[in-house]
Amino acid sequence: MKYIITESQYKFLVESDAPLWFRRRANKETMTKFIMDGEINYPTLCDDFGDEFDYADNVIRYAVDEFLTIDEDLFESEDYDDIHDTLTEMCKDWYGEYLFEIYRSTCSEENGYGLNEQGYWGAGAEKIASEKQKCGLDQSGGDNSREMRRQDKELAASNKAEAKANAAELKKAFDMSYDRNNDPLSRDLKRQVYSQFQQLKDLVDDGQGQYKPEQKFAIVNKVLDWVHNVPTISYTKKLSTKFNNPNIKSATIQDIIGYAKQMGWDNFINWYNSGGPDIK
Repeated sequence: MKYIITESQYKFLVESDAPLWFRRRANKETMTKFIMDGEINYPTLCDDFGDEFDYADNVIRYAVDEFLTIDEDLFESEDYDDIHDTLTEMCKDWYGEYLFEIYRSTCSEENGYGLNEQGYWGAGAEKIASEKQKCGLDQSGGDNSREMRRQDKELAASNKAEAKANAAELKKAFDMSYDRNNDPLSRDLKRQVYSQFQQLKDLVDDGQGQYKPEQKFAIVNKVLDWVHNVPTISYTKKLSTKFNNPNIKSATIQDIIGYAKQMGWDNFINWYNSGGPDIK
């Protein structure tokens, strides 16, 4: 089977200083597995993404990032950004329409997604609207009815936008490329984090809990950042109290991983995402 790439993409693969393994493996056959992993990584696509473009961009970004972690030395390459951008564009050419169709077919009105005429959103829209009708809140007829439907639609749209924003922030929390405030890391810091992950991967790849090693490490790294730099925040105070460590500011990432294991990975990550409440 032949896969079409543009002349500029071909020239980059042939003439760039990208590692030989990359030039040999940066093809559709190889990337298909990573794209499939990206699809699996976003099972609730209809709730997490506002449209097919947002979904496709996130799946492709996930696939490219995962593929490029094969060789941690690649992060030190001056061509890293060009390599990342070129492979991303190639994947858009190869998988863009396919991912668009996945989103459109999965998140279609036929499957119960979208605003219905009562102004409710999602798969349960008809059920919610039916319950309102049973309670005498069907809002049928008149200017008042139209105004109430308009308000319901605005509220539903606002709720969806808020849910989408929250989901986006949660994804950043699980991404090693973002700092404790969910802002993108610089290129150099990103290299350091990925390099450290490769060195400590066995500590988080323990088969415990529902999260992937990369997600565990992303959360641990953010907790460590809070502990080292913000002593007054809840994360620092609660961990210090729970594990009787008054000098927690000097904790290492191995210490934080140890705390996570004692709490249980799922409990630890849920605790972090909840803002650091009291630890039972």
